[in-house]
Amino acid sequence: MADPTAIQGITITRSRCPLVQWQAWGDDDDGFARFAAGRLGASLPAEVGQIVKSDGVTAVKIAPRRFWLLASDPDTVPRGLPGTLGAELDLGEGRERIDIRTPALRDVLARCLAVDWDRTQDRAVFAPLHRVPVMFTRGSTEHGTLVVPRTFAQSIADWLEDC
Repeated sequence: MADPTAIQGITITRSRCPLVQWQAWGDDDDGFARFAAGRLGASLPAEVGQIVKSDGVTAVKIAPRRFWLLASDPDTVPRGLPGTLGAELDLGEGRERIDIRTPALRDVLARCLAVDWDRTQDRAVFAPLHRVPVMFTRGSTEHGTLVVPRTFAQSIADWLEDC
């Protein structure tokens, strides 16, 4: 369940993170692309860090031939990648989403994430937050999302509140 907290102009909301990883084998890149486009209703992202949104699903290219598919609703995450095209792995149980809203988003994140702010708009950036690997996406100057390991979500949320 979401846990919103508003402190000093910062709103932090924690929620489940339905997430599936697709890894293409590479033997049939065209077949994989056709399958994915059919499931997503859009082409997959072409470069690492690129985000494509379609029908409530966010697809992120995290590495060559590797994609994360995220959604708000677990029922909308595409599933069923044929084993001949690649491997599918459910990562949702191990991740949590932390949404951050504040006019001072850049200042807050500058204290904990070493990223090039100008390259975070509508892109996924992978970085350590106190030695914990996270994915950060930013939709505006006041709203960003962290996808974090579930075991560290409370600590990270508490740390952000203290900022």
